[in-house]
Amino acid sequence: MESPRALNIVGIVFVAIVIGAAAGWAGSTVFHPAAPAATQARFTTAKATLGSVGSSLSLNAIAEWTTTPVARNGAVGTVTKIYLKHPGALHAGSKIYAVDLRPVVVLPGVVPAFRGLALGDHGADVKQLQDFLVNQHLLSGVARGTFDYVTGQAVNNWQKSLGIDPTGSVQMGDVIYVPTLSQRLTLDPKVVEVGASLMGGEQTVLSLPASPDFTISTTPDLASAIPLQSDVTISAPSGAQWSAAIGPQSTDQQGNVNVVLRPKSGDTICPPDQCTQIPATGQTSLSAKIILSATVRGVVIPSGALRTPSNGALEVVEADGRIRRVKDLADANGLSVVSGIPAGTVVRVPATS
Repeated sequence: MESPRALNIVGIVFVAIVIGAAAGWAGSTVFHPAAPAATQARFTTAKATLGSVGSSLSLNAIAEWTTTPVARNGAVGTVTKIYLKHPGALHAGSKIYAVDLRPVVVLPGVVPAFRGLALGDHGADVKQLQDFLVNQHLLSGVARGTFDYVTGQAVNNWQKSLGIDPTGSVQMGDVIYVPTLSQRLTLDPKVVEVGASLMGGEQTVLSLPASPDFTISTTPDLASAIPLQSDVTISAPSGAQWSAAIGPQSTDQQGNVNVVLRPKSGDTICPPDQCTQIPATGQTSLSAKIILSATVRGVVIPSGALRTPSNGALEVVEADGRIRRVKDLADANGLSVVSGIPAGTVVRVPATS
């Protein structure tokens, strides 16, 4: 996990792999002997070889969940156990943590737990508890919102199933209500950890979306070199590779450009069963490679050998002066993959002053 978003530039990686029959590009490039100053050669020559050309940009991507608080703790004491260790949907009655060895249970409900419940109490919170007890077949009939003797007996049996002393009443802090249990829920690790002291009122339960947000922060110059919708490969903490694409850009107050990454396909960048590798809170820095130009394999020559005469046709000039029309398939870092000439062709490269 990294500190708050910072400009993390790893480097630019240019891929230009050239495979030749001789000992590499340097060995297969032929330079004419230097001519006297008055008759300096106007070109050098280079041999076309089989290889591949492409370029990529390596930066750090930041993964961060957008969490939404959904429930507060009501128990007072020391956290003695964590039951909810991984984000996910819960079922009614799930234990999520324990305070002073007493489990805290999550139930569905829109009214937050604000008091203990005992014989004679009535209200919407009592009805929420009764709805749960009815669904668990611990209470028969219809939830009416009044804590009567039968409700106390049902609570008594429920407490036995939890492994706590059956009192027939619910203590403040025993239950946390959340609007829906089908959402991905997690605990705030900054608040709920074994040994932490709770005073009541702490925001402990958070909901998570299907996937964390992925962004890249970079300089304006580098951002301008990134084509829109470029493919991005993100290295997950496990070593898996997640596919993404370049999305919208915005500039922050420090002048850095924040690039949003979006799913290349589907609804999420990380597969649902792998998104849990990103901690629920804070920022996680991951290595990312942006494909500036896809790697293309073919016949490779120096880009300087290409010329466009007045007729607009792209061509190269062979060492003996013959002109050959070619098609430019890819360019990166001064090299081009072309069609129209075979590997081994020696082409002229205009000399630079």
